[in-house]
Amino acid sequence: MGAYRANLPNLLVLDAANTATSNVIAGFEDAKSITIFAPASLTNTHHVQIHADAAAATSSTGWATHTSGGSLITIAQGTAVTITDVEWGALRVSSLGTEATTRTFTVTKKCEA
Repeated sequence: MGAYRANLPNLLVLDAANTATSNVIAGFEDAKSITIFAPASLTNTHHVQIHADAAAATSSTGWATHTSGGSLITIAQGTAVTITDVEWGALRVSSLGTEATTRTFTVTKKCEA
């Protein structure tokens, strides 16, 4: 069985916004793993947050900071993180503070053909 990579929508953390949380993306039903690539410049470290419901774009409740081995999954500038066992419906990143300019995180998924 072969595997292929597909692009997902970018996660955007807006500059000087009242919230330090990105937009929400979904579409992981066929994913074996998800990789999030941080931009080269970030003001703050960002946490990966997940929600059980794929329709959570307008929900302010039910979000959880994703952990692995008991540690928070964080993304620093210029790094990438790959998450396996994709068993949730929606994803976003949350900054530990506001950003000076809009930050774009590229997201891909790995699927099996």
